[in-house]
Amino acid sequence: MSRMTSDCYRRALKRGWIDPDDTMKPGCSLRIKCNDGSYSSKYFRYDLPIDRVYYQGIHPEDVAKVRPGQLPVGHPLRTS
Repeated sequence: MSRMTSDCYRRALKRGWIDPDDTMKPGCSLRIKCNDGSYSSKYFRYDLPIDRVYYQGIHPEDVAKVRPGQLPVGHPLRTS
């Protein structure tokens, strides 16, 4: 990471931005279906909702791993 990028990243964190790809926070890896039909693994934090595009592509066996707080905004079963 270049110095300019890391400075911008540090300032954004100071302002309260939450990094969705921060693997130091609790979360889980889910398989997401790609356009070519293969599956790719992506890490999702427990305290942030999953984007609707990713949620629609989650592998059927991994849907059980999704917590209610991770459901996309507007989902009928979402809590808080």
